[in-house]
Amino acid sequence: MSKIDRRPSKGLRHRIYVFGGSMVLMIILVGGLFGMAALRSIWSYQDIMTQMTDVQQLKGQVSTVSEQVQNRVVNGVENITECISTWEELNEKIQQLDLLESSSTLRLLAEDLQAYQRGTASDFYVLIRESEPEKIMEYYQEFLTHQDDRLFLCDQILKNLTEHMSSRYETILRQNAVSLALFAVLILSLLLLTGCFSFEMAEDVYQPVQRLTGQAEKIMEGDYQMEDLPVAQQDEIGQLTEAFNAMKNRVRENFQNQEELWRLESLLQDAEFRALQSQVNPHFLFNVLSVATEAALLENADRTVDIIEHISYMLHYGLTSVREDSWLADELKMVRSYLFLQKERFGDRIAFLDSTPEELPVMRIPGMTLQPIVENAVKHGVERMTAGGKIEITLRQTPEAVEVCVEDNGCGIPQEKVDALNRGETVPGDSRSTGLGIANVRSRMAIFYKQEGLLKVESRDGEGTKVCLKYLVQEEIQDVPGTDRG
Repeated sequence: MSKIDRRPSKGLRHRIYVFGGSMVLMIILVGGLFGMAALRSIWSYQDIMTQMTDVQQLKGQVSTVSEQVQNRVVNGVENITECISTWEELNEKIQQLDLLESSSTLRLLAEDLQAYQRGTASDFYVLIRESEPEKIMEYYQEFLTHQDDRLFLCDQILKNLTEHMSSRYETILRQNAVSLALFAVLILSLLLLTGCFSFEMAEDVYQPVQRLTGQAEKIMEGDYQMEDLPVAQQDEIGQLTEAFNAMKNRVRENFQNQEELWRLESLLQDAEFRALQSQVNPHFLFNVLSVATEAALLENADRTVDIIEHISYMLHYGLTSVREDSWLADELKMVRSYLFLQKERFGDRIAFLDSTPEELPVMRIPGMTLQPIVENAVKHGVERMTAGGKIEITLRQTPEAVEVCVEDNGCGIPQEKVDALNRGETVPGDSRSTGLGIANVRSRMAIFYKQEGLLKVESRDGEGTKVCLKYLVQEEIQDVPGTDRG
């Protein structure tokens, strides 16, 4: 009975009930907001990822059809039934393709792919049933063109899905900011109400509230890893403790979801690189074509042929290679074509030294990582020099890696910018005509090898710059295409 006498008066009890009810209501509202925001995020990304998976599978089906038709036409394999079956399955998947209704661009791309499939489907059957060799090769070339067009449309759909995912990511960030603001308001409200009522609480209420306040202060400092508070009594304070534990766990889960969003941002950078691979610098092409025109007018045709061949190889490498990796020999051949054209442009003003060995290591590397570094050395290192410019490419091989260095004797880079580049930061003036700066090349290397620190910049202001790329040795496919030194 003595304990009952120590309980709050009726008025105080009423205020405690009001306090407890208000607190629970706020927790339910914020918890509902968190839950709804999380569910919307999960459903939205799940839908987009499912659609991206469907389109990737569709690309795989297109490649499968191409391989089967190649086996029949080129290798003479009798697989007409298999070809027709796979083709009909591909045709059915394309016609059933259903993308986001809210995106008119994606809907139009899907309709274009479906219309293109309907318009070219008959060509497949003409090819697969043709028996005359000359006509077979003619129809086969048309079929390959159609397959390339289908793959291009699939890539455009994937690009737009990625952009849609990026826009959804920004919306989710804004929603999370609102949810966190509501959470902060809830914490402040709970602390204020607890302070007002703590003077009137009995000893059996004060200690639990004190522990609750201590944990709330830790949360405000950013510590969400504490153990849940024990629920000692099944009363209003006990309900508050349970609700607080649940709220803390929800916030911790929200931060884990945030880390997942950061991982998706890394994937978007990779998708951005695929889009950049299909771009060509108009200014550079203009200069190169001007050189070709001058050569055609002033010199013999052999020089012009050399120029055009190098241009053609660069265009082929830059526009048709949608893979994220290439052979080291192919990347160096691309660089040599680029340097050949720049030599034609600058003449004796700049010397280009290729000190790489004749026999190159057989290895796969991330594509379009060396050429942007060489282009950067030309544009920002020696392009403005009237005489005596020099760019040298060297290669050093160890059992663990192949290190390729590009060194120029140009104007150099201030030390603070060198330090920023070596930390992976993008500095002012680091944009490139290819769209791939040093920071982006570093990111590509880190994603490909899953390791940081593979690009190093050395420079002194006014004394030139040296950039080294370290390509790690991995288990390689030995069937490497033939290459030469351009």
